[in-house]
Amino acid sequence: MKNWIPIPGSVKAKILNLAVHAFSAKGYKGVHVKQLAEEAGVTTGAIYHHFGSKEQLYSIVREEMERRIIDRMEGAAAVIEDQAESIHGAILVGFDATVKLKASKLLGEDSQNGEPDRIEEFLQSIEPEDARGVSVILKAAFRSALLATAEERISVEDARNALSWLFKKDRR
Repeated sequence: MKNWIPIPGSVKAKILNLAVHAFSAKGYKGVHVKQLAEEAGVTTGAIYHHFGSKEQLYSIVREEMERRIIDRMEGAAAVIEDQAESIHGAILVGFDATVKLKASKLLGEDSQNGEPDRIEEFLQSIEPEDARGVSVILKAAFRSALLATAEERISVEDARNALSWLFKKDRR
């Protein structure tokens, strides 16, 4: 069992729950420990006691959200036999799930502590042999679409359509 999984109703659980919402809405730079502590009704020391640092708290939140999204993407990819369509389905399911969970800002930005990019690793695991490297490009498109929607530079529908457009074979 991971040591960061809090007991429901505990101070640690309250902080973590608020952090999920805060990082999802504001991203790493938009969240301030003092403000998070005030919202949780605790001291900043309590946050550092339970999580060590803002970076570690962010890492926990991001890993959890990525795991939720990748689980959905894996499920979508598993039911589609054609490899290109499998990646297409996984990207769209991941995008839709991220939007639904209101985590577009969080998962649209780059990781803050140099951890491996789990979305890219997943895409790499399903990319075709003859298209090595496509995972890097698709990960960038996926994250850019999320960030653009979070910043309201593009609508969710337009971002989804743009991601789908990448997979069209006939663009006459």
